[in-house]
Amino acid sequence: MKSGAKPAFLEKPVAYYVAGTGAECWKHADSLATVSTKSQTFYLDATGGAASVYHSGSLLTVQGNATGGTFVSDPNDLTNAEQTGGQPGSDIHGDGLIFHTDPFKADTEIDGRVDLRLWLAIDVPDTDLSYQLFLVTPDGKTRFLDYGITRARYRHSLEHPEPIHVNQPEEYHFANSNWFAMRAQKGSQLRLLVSSINSPDFEKNWNSMKPVAEQTGADSQVGHIKLLQTPDHPSTLTVPLGDPAAACKASADW
Repeated sequence: MKSGAKPAFLEKPVAYYVAGTGAECWKHADSLATVSTKSQTFYLDATGGAASVYHSGSLLTVQGNATGGTFVSDPNDLTNAEQTGGQPGSDIHGDGLIFHTDPFKADTEIDGRVDLRLWLAIDVPDTDLSYQLFLVTPDGKTRFLDYGITRARYRHSLEHPEPIHVNQPEEYHFANSNWFAMRAQKGSQLRLLVSSINSPDFEKNWNSMKPVAEQTGADSQVGHIKLLQTPDHPSTLTVPLGDPAAACKASADW
């Protein structure tokens, strides 16, 4: 390489690593905004319950007859204090909903930040919510992609807490997703978990509007959370898609 010449690896402003079967290599782009070439929106459909990994809801490409579902936030439920070690989502027990896409019909590349927007009606002043996104490969293995959490009182502003408008539909936008690049081989599926947070890994929220650090069991309220799916209140997951055919070099090739 000549003195002052740019290393080949830095041929463009953005270099990003694509993980997954058929990839595990580096790609380049002029900017992060140009990495994803299109997107796919999925509608959350809890028809049939969506209460477990093996009786899950669906992520549909058209809203159609999709329906919402319900789950509970019970601060007194200590079930999640015990680690199950099973499939991601196997520890859901009424405190969340699980959704799968249909298997991808061709190799698909997910490059960028996902966008999750949930329309919820909740009957307590505050609660903590989360989502987790996984890739399920054709052999049944799961690969973590992304997660996000939100405390409902800060849904509009991190500086100005606001109680939930009890039982009124409100949109919860999980805006702080992580940027990632993953090759999903043909036959893979996405798995989305939406749940309340009641885990020893997180600060305990007893679903009261008191400062969380001052809450005790005496402030505990069981929250009933309704996920809406209607034309006026669409709950959606939007996934950024890249180009699987774009040039990709393994680390050893540089």
